[in-house]
Amino acid sequence: MKQDNRGTTLIELIVVIAIMAVLAGILINTTGFLTGKKAKDCAYRIIAAMSQVRNETMGKSKGGNDISLAIVQQGDEIYGRMDFKGTVSEVLLGKSGLMVVGYDSDGNQLPVEGSNELVYSFDRATGGLYDRKCISYYTTIVITEGNVSWRVTIEPITGRTAYERN
Repeated sequence: MKQDNRGTTLIELIVVIAIMAVLAGILINTTGFLTGKKAKDCAYRIIAAMSQVRNETMGKSKGGNDISLAIVQQGDEIYGRMDFKGTVSEVLLGKSGLMVVGYDSDGNQLPVEGSNELVYSFDRATGGLYDRKCISYYTTIVITEGNVSWRVTIEPITGRTAYERN
């Protein structure tokens, strides 16, 4: 009696491992989208950029709004444009797939898209938002990725920032 003890070949094993790797990659990307990780990271980076601008203002500003942060969209990405006394630097706040909207205290909204931008400058003495006459600040920023939203709130008097899941 003849037995067939072929087993599996190396090629079959490599194909199965490759299929499992592709499926694992798809699962990891989907999980990140469902949890809103990019939105959370963007909210954290916005707070970090605001803290940097606020600290620079309180330490080096001569008063007024000579140091500011503008949250802008360029292509599909969200950037923070920091203006330190005329020297402008940009930092990536969020990658594609995010929607950023600013809300003022009256509930008016401004989506960050096209030429719309959210601009913040801080008071040197208090660290709060600098009082720009007749211009209301957007004290709440909502970052959305899919069905998940994160909210950044800015306390106008003290400049304190916080973020939470919306």
